[in-house]
Amino acid sequence: MAQLPQQLGGDETPPRRRKWLVAARLGALVAVLGLIGWYVAGHADDFRALGNVHWTSLAAALALDALIYVYGAAAIVLTVHVFGTRLGAMEALLAALLTRFGNLLLPLRGGAVARAVYLNRSHGLSYSHFLAGMSAMLLTTLAASLICGLAGLAWIGAATGKTFPSVTWTLAGALVAISLTVVLRPRIGPSQGGGIRGHIQRLLDSYHLVSRHRPSLLGLLAVSGLQILTMAGIYSLLLAAMGKPAGMGMLVLIVALANISTVVPLTPGNVGVYEGVLTLLGPLVGIAATDMLAASLAWRALDTALILVAGPISSHVLTRKALFRSRA
Repeated sequence: MAQLPQQLGGDETPPRRRKWLVAARLGALVAVLGLIGWYVAGHADDFRALGNVHWTSLAAALALDALIYVYGAAAIVLTVHVFGTRLGAMEALLAALLTRFGNLLLPLRGGAVARAVYLNRSHGLSYSHFLAGMSAMLLTTLAASLICGLAGLAWIGAATGKTFPSVTWTLAGALVAISLTVVLRPRIGPSQGGGIRGHIQRLLDSYHLVSRHRPSLLGLLAVSGLQILTMAGIYSLLLAAMGKPAGMGMLVLIVALANISTVVPLTPGNVGVYEGVLTLLGPLVGIAATDMLAASLAWRALDTALILVAGPISSHVLTRKALFRSRA
């Protein structure tokens, strides 16, 4: 499918437009990181608690972070299975690591493009089928975030008596709208058109292919939900190690809401934006902004270290595997 690189932000985007998109994303990254650095420098005393975190807590958080890539591998297996492609567990894990590595270092969705090319050359998975699977991943991530957000609100309400009616109705309405896309096939514009409307319609058309396969769709929802719960567990662990414990329900809520920002990342790997959203949401549920930012930065450092080690290895192994299969 020749349009895949353009839809994912690849090489078929007009050169001038691609340069502007890359520059905008890098500019956003610099701006966000600058704001975070400025905030940390101005509240240096509040971040000293990070120095008291024992290495065993960091190791446990790193292990939980590695588990997130296992979920990513499961999501890849579930999506390609719909189209008759079979991936081994280790190969899927390497593909998940490759995707994260590419998205972190390459402009736009470089990791997704790399995974698409690998699956096409090694397993013959068409780009249209890859796009369908990717669309399902994005929309089920959004749906799972809404479900976990509602669950977090219910948890907080039961534990503290506090309710957030406007937020609850907004999340519920969005969840109903996404659920209807499984039953209906909404049309908002021509699928071959340009602009945001055309891209969204292609996303919905592709998602509809996977939505017919209910076991895979439910599996993707479960995997996305586990990812949110695991991230909440990481922050719970790090905050407790800093001497700033926080309720799991509160963390599930803000992680679920922040997770929505990952569907359309504004910076490579959504670096800075994700941490910023968490920092803004933390005080709304009683977690100090400095504590939430410290925990999120600690996670980001652990995750980046993991992917910078595992990413090149996965890229090397999958490249060799793809070349071997193409020669065979």
